[in-house]
Amino acid sequence: MYRKTVGIILICVAGLLFICPNASAQEQENRAVKFFKNLVNWPFGITKKTSEAVGQTTKAATDTATITETRTITETPTETPTTTPTATVTETVTPNPELVIQMYHCKSSPGWGFTTQSYGVIYLNGSGVTDATVTVKNISKSQGPVTVPHEGGSGHYKLNDGLDYYPGDMYEFVINMGGIILSSQVTAPGNVGISDYDVSTGVECTWAVNGNSTGTAYLQYDGEIVTGYPDYAASGVSPYLFPAENFAGSGEYLVYISVNSVESVYGSSNANTRVGAYERNTKTTTKP
Repeated sequence: MYRKTVGIILICVAGLLFICPNASAQEQENRAVKFFKNLVNWPFGITKKTSEAVGQTTKAATDTATITETRTITETPTETPTTTPTATVTETVTPNPELVIQMYHCKSSPGWGFTTQSYGVIYLNGSGVTDATVTVKNISKSQGPVTVPHEGGSGHYKLNDGLDYYPGDMYEFVINMGGIILSSQVTAPGNVGISDYDVSTGVECTWAVNGNSTGTAYLQYDGEIVTGYPDYAASGVSPYLFPAENFAGSGEYLVYISVNSVESVYGSSNANTRVGAYERNTKTTTKP
């Protein structure tokens, strides 16, 4: 097939040479040479160009296949969820047990059978606590702690003359109830003095260190309270006066005064739970 095609082409070329008599022999020869060169290279050139075209097409296809498109979505949703929670949260609150702690450190004038006393009561849900460990110490002078033992009635604790009392010093009670520890500190008031009866002014009570709570004051005559407790209470601030008109009859009067400070117990919100310190003093005075 190839030889037949070449033969036909040669015949056509020869015809053209005779058809174009005006062209020079040299020009005709050059045309023929160029034609045959192209003829010889034709199948190879087509193949090469075709191959390059296929290669470029394949490359383009490959490039297209490896393109990875990445998009960053910046749209902001315009819808607001309207779902309403339907679950009900139930909180179980365990009420604090009723705890009553009242502990005091006090100093008394002669005649009470002791000079100092640490005492008090502990109740839990209406029942006396008998196994608590109670201690008291003087923080200011680093004295103690001393243990205040359970004694007598249920929930009662008492210690006589176990720790000295110094007005102005800070004392700390610590109550341990089965590993639950409650504590509080209180500054002791006191240095109470009581004057003799004066016909103009009556009897005046004074003290050097004020308390922060009301104390007790009363005047006793012939075995009866004539004024004061339970009607009167002494302020924690010095002085306190029994006026002369309180002394109606002649004779001996017993004057009683106490100066108190109380503090809440850390760890308890019960108003009945507190510690305190007080000094109480008495004096017998005579109205002529």
